[in-house]
Amino acid sequence: MKTKTERKRFSFHQMETMIKSTPFTSHAWPGATQTSGLVSVIIPVLNRSSLLPLTLDSIFAQPYRPVEVVIVDDGSTDASPEIAEKWAAAHNGNADFTICVLRRQHQGASSARNAGALQSQGEFIQFFDSDDLMRPEKIAKSVQALQAQPDLDFIASDFARFRERKNGTTVIKSDLQYSRLEHTPEKHADQNCLDTEAPLFRRTSLAAVGQWAEDLSLGEDFEYMFRVLSVLRGHWLPEILYDVRETAYSVSSRELQKGSKTWADQYIQAYERIEKNAQLLGIPQEPISRALGRRLQKNALTLAKRKQWDSYDAITTAALHRIGSVQGCLLAFKKCWLRLRGKFRPFIDYKKIAIQVLKRIGKNVPKKYRPKIGLQIKLLETGMPQISKRKIRHQIHKLGNFSGITDCRRETPLVVSLTTFPARMDDAYYAIFSLMRQSIKPDAIVLWLTDEECPRHEQDVSAPLLSLREHGLTIKFAKNLKPYNKLVYSLREYPNAVVATADDDIYYSKDWLEKLYESYLETPVNIHCHRAHGVRFDSTGKILPYAQWRLQMPWQETIPSFLNFITGVGGVLYPPHCLHEDAFNEELFLRLSPTNDDIWFWVMAILKGTKIEVVRNNEPHTVGINPARDLGRNQETALFKVNRHKNDEQVQAVLDHYGLTPILWETFQKETPVQYRA
Repeated sequence: MKTKTERKRFSFHQMETMIKSTPFTSHAWPGATQTSGLVSVIIPVLNRSSLLPLTLDSIFAQPYRPVEVVIVDDGSTDASPEIAEKWAAAHNGNADFTICVLRRQHQGASSARNAGALQSQGEFIQFFDSDDLMRPEKIAKSVQALQAQPDLDFIASDFARFRERKNGTTVIKSDLQYSRLEHTPEKHADQNCLDTEAPLFRRTSLAAVGQWAEDLSLGEDFEYMFRVLSVLRGHWLPEILYDVRETAYSVSSRELQKGSKTWADQYIQAYERIEKNAQLLGIPQEPISRALGRRLQKNALTLAKRKQWDSYDAITTAALHRIGSVQGCLLAFKKCWLRLRGKFRPFIDYKKIAIQVLKRIGKNVPKKYRPKIGLQIKLLETGMPQISKRKIRHQIHKLGNFSGITDCRRETPLVVSLTTFPARMDDAYYAIFSLMRQSIKPDAIVLWLTDEECPRHEQDVSAPLLSLREHGLTIKFAKNLKPYNKLVYSLREYPNAVVATADDDIYYSKDWLEKLYESYLETPVNIHCHRAHGVRFDSTGKILPYAQWRLQMPWQETIPSFLNFITGVGGVLYPPHCLHEDAFNEELFLRLSPTNDDIWFWVMAILKGTKIEVVRNNEPHTVGINPARDLGRNQETALFKVNRHKNDEQVQAVLDHYGLTPILWETFQKETPVQYRA
């Protein structure tokens, strides 16, 4: 067992000593600098004929000069080498921008990077992938920072992930702010805090890191950056300076989808190499092994869900050696349980057994515990999904200094808006965290509170909610317009923005916002929602009661229509200027529909001529944060049920005021399938 002193992280002085001589030092690689100030960009290429020109154009657009691009074609079977040579011929006329194309048999990305670095001549080296994009100032800002700080070996930056749709639009998936993380070998083993393309290196410093491991076909970048963080000194610019394209063509993603035993063995080999490197450098191995064990544990659970048992067994066995006895026992138990569950699940009703056990327990426990047990039984009987607040709090604590909004500001801002009141502030904390962990991040998350319920403003807001301001939450105060608070004020405050509304008691899935935003990019003239009810009429043209509508329609059964009644609990995205001007008439909406804002905004969309569209693969069933309320076990739910009976009155009042019933009846006759007519 290591002592506390041995577990301390390296000081910069210790790192400086290792840089002079490390077990990886290579005096022949990457060779001596030939041109001072020159930046060499090394690009390994394998079958990227359609994307390579875009990457090269982004490098050519860098204002910094001189730049040298070394393209290493690693045995492509498509037109990649010809395209690279054609692009080089068209751009090689400038002495400050040169391109070299190397063609060779397929030997892997590591070997290609090694060959490219050896061929290069620059004072600085930038490794870059053949399908990603540099932002215009990446090289200039990195070089400037290195020249200003001669004691540093590399400068790194943040990046954003993106995906291009078939119609040419670009969706920013997330912006990864590695500059906020702690940059140590131990942290890298746990969170992979240095991406391959992030750092611009001094050429002379790379000798201490050594060459890329050519015997590793997967995880080689993870292993190399572990060595970088172990022996070099760097600084992170808190700016997004390049974009990583999401594709289905990477080696690691293909192998993970297969769940092959080869995939597992190769990643385990990379992890073992990291542990060996730590030993060679004298880094305490216990925290490194535990961090790698946690990564393996996450991979094992992913494989178990896919029932890829061969690779699951290999990954689980490797994890058990690293995560300690207590966690090891839990993982071993989970392994046996998952295998048994997968084998016997068709024959055993585990839910029924759990309900029977809980009922027996409930008869023999003190009365004060029986409501909680009754709630668990009800959850099992209804199959209602639920969240673990304890796990979410642990996740928030582990993430530390993260940002819930994007640094990549959109031309048309994307704003997420919601409201809450004092009794629900605890639930709103979890709801807002789920909005901050979306696969695409909004430009702003705005929480509206009222002067009436929070007269002292911040002093009346719970501490957990206030803490989310550090991660991008904006809290605003206004007059109480009841359920209209979450949208009316945001439409006024951000008139040219895309506004998505959310509820304060729902835990949203990670791609909730992405589905809404992608649907908007396809048809920006419509309102988009996850959950909608189909309005129905009887044979005489009279609108049927709300309870008899087509509730929670799947997207396959819908078309964009005025008959899609939006329900805000699932989430709704409003494009700019999509509602009638009466949407802001406070006297009118509080008189006609005081307790149901969905009715009002639905009618405002019809008056404006804006159709409602249910997003592809919609999520009509939400995950509530407070199961007791959702199951009708508290006073707040009783009030909700009273309001629900007022829906028919409010629908009729608003439609009569604007005379819309004949128009909707005509639309119903044209669009609604026969089986859904009364």
